[in-house]
Amino acid sequence: MAISTPNSDAIDLHEPLDQVGPLHQPYHRHIPSAAELQRMASEGGWQVVEFCKDSWVDTRVPFINSGFMCRFAKSGGGFVDVGFDPLSTQLNHLLAHPSLIFWGLFGSFFSRKTDLMIAAFAPA
Repeated sequence: MAISTPNSDAIDLHEPLDQVGPLHQPYHRHIPSAAELQRMASEGGWQVVEFCKDSWVDTRVPFINSGFMCRFAKSGGGFVDVGFDPLSTQLNHLLAHPSLIFWGLFGSFFSRKTDLMIAAFAPA
């Protein structure tokens, strides 16, 4: 089993547009803390193999990191729909917001640790 979820310990509701990525609304109805996620896994009989506080999208591949993706959505009014616009529209959007190019290239080095990932297996 592998689960990735927002980390409730890292969410600041005073800045809701900064939380577009971590909240993933309306998809997450319950957002656990690190301790709660580990507790749920162990109570379910799962053996935790790995646990980390990184987003699955924080890669070193340019433009595939949470820092860029959250700012890209925020620059589009807080909606992730901007990521589904035609490529030409997205390129024009990047040129209109040049700081996004920096975040696209280097955002993974500034991960805010807003997600949790757990890998576990059920003992036989």
